[in-house]
Amino acid sequence: MGVNIRRATLEDCEILYEWRNDELVRKNSFCQEFIEHEEHIKWLRNFLDDKLCRIYILIDNEVRVGQAKVRVIDNEAEIGYSIGKEYRGHGYGTKCLELVKSEIKKEFPNVQKVYGRVKVDNVISERAFEKAGYQAQYIEYVSNV
Repeated sequence: MGVNIRRATLEDCEILYEWRNDELVRKNSFCQEFIEHEEHIKWLRNFLDDKLCRIYILIDNEVRVGQAKVRVIDNEAEIGYSIGKEYRGHGYGTKCLELVKSEIKKEFPNVQKVYGRVKVDNVISERAFEKAGYQAQYIEYVSNV
């Protein structure tokens, strides 16, 4: 069967919750706090109901190995993704980004730009985006005051 993606459902709630609260995922996320289970369920229901949002589950031979979230605003789609810790280091991030870009083209034909934001020290995600054909556009510099 190979590697493919499908849209997430509420039945994916537990694995998405596990992946979201994974230590490395939180470290590399722009939202790093631990999410409580009830909050996650509420968020997931709202996200799945939003017509401009998608969550895709990356599957390899019927095993769920990762996820990608997409939010469309105007004619742009922002992607965030994660791979389950036992499946990291096998090229799934790149494959996920490639497959999601294809799904966005099908589901949102007006989207002209697909992008992901990556923290500076998240070299693995930088490489995955580059291997999937994305180009870095800018680096944001921030100072706490």
